[in-house]
Amino acid sequence: MENVFGPGKVVGIELVPPTDYFIKISQIPAGETVLLFNNSTAGTKVLLGYLQRYGLMHVQYDIVPYDEWSPQQVAAKIAGARYITGGVAYVGPGRPLQEKFGAALSPETTIIASPPRIATSTSISQLAHVFSTLYHKKSLDELAKVSDFLKAKLTELSALSMKVANSASQCIGKTRNLVVTIQGELQDQSRRMQETTGDSRTLVGAVRNIDVVSDTIKNIASQTNLLALNAAIEAARAGEAGRGFAVVAQEVRKLAEQSNSSIETIRKSIGDVQAIADRIAPAMEGNVRVSDGIQKKMNEIMASVEEESTAVDTLAKELQQLSGISDQLSMVIMTQGKV
Repeated sequence: MENVFGPGKVVGIELVPPTDYFIKISQIPAGETVLLFNNSTAGTKVLLGYLQRYGLMHVQYDIVPYDEWSPQQVAAKIAGARYITGGVAYVGPGRPLQEKFGAALSPETTIIASPPRIATSTSISQLAHVFSTLYHKKSLDELAKVSDFLKAKLTELSALSMKVANSASQCIGKTRNLVVTIQGELQDQSRRMQETTGDSRTLVGAVRNIDVVSDTIKNIASQTNLLALNAAIEAARAGEAGRGFAVVAQEVRKLAEQSNSSIETIRKSIGDVQAIADRIAPAMEGNVRVSDGIQKKMNEIMASVEEESTAVDTLAKELQQLSGISDQLSMVIMTQGKV
């Protein structure tokens, strides 16, 4: 059988009559003769072997293999017998002893039928051990398959994760470089905007100073015009002697009027420049605030990039630990399989 099913997988089960049967045999008075009724000599010897094993030799045993004897021999043997025993299939109600040879039986004959045999505790223990071993081995085999499958999938997952991690690291590196570049450009732009804002404020101050100077020049031109007018009046009073002086006074008066006209033009231009400067300064300040806001967002992006980089590194380490646990599980399974 082991050639068919393999070593360690075949267990011999010994079946013996139950304990109650042997107790009934032990209650037969010593010295009595007990007939062992069976269809063959071999069958009677098996039952006799059980009785001998349990030391039930206080009585004498005689065999009756009814299929090997003639009906007359069997009838003569059982006639007057006080005790007959055998398997329930042979001496039970409606069985060969009653059916074929019931007429030869004495009413005083005690028939002790052996119930169907049961397995011994040793056989059951051996069977349980073999079953447990086979089940344990099968469980280990199944667990080994699961472990191998898990290990293969973890290897694939680890390779894929490392590939993703490498790609993510490259992407994170490029993103980091881009963010650093943008941050630098934003800082330069913010600095230039701040400088431009400062220049705009300086321009506003200069325009105001020019406006003050223009007011001064206008006042001087007005006074010059007034003086030229007074000089012309005095020259007219002087008559012929003051004619040349009157010409000069007239030219001075014209020059003062031209200066006054130019000052008005300059003041108008200064007003336009000042209006533009007044608009530029707040706009530049707004741009600086926007630039600072963008800079803050870029800092947040950089922090997120760093967190993502850390998360990728952590994932790679955890996958390595998981792979190590799978290897340990495989070693445990191999060790258990050798036990």
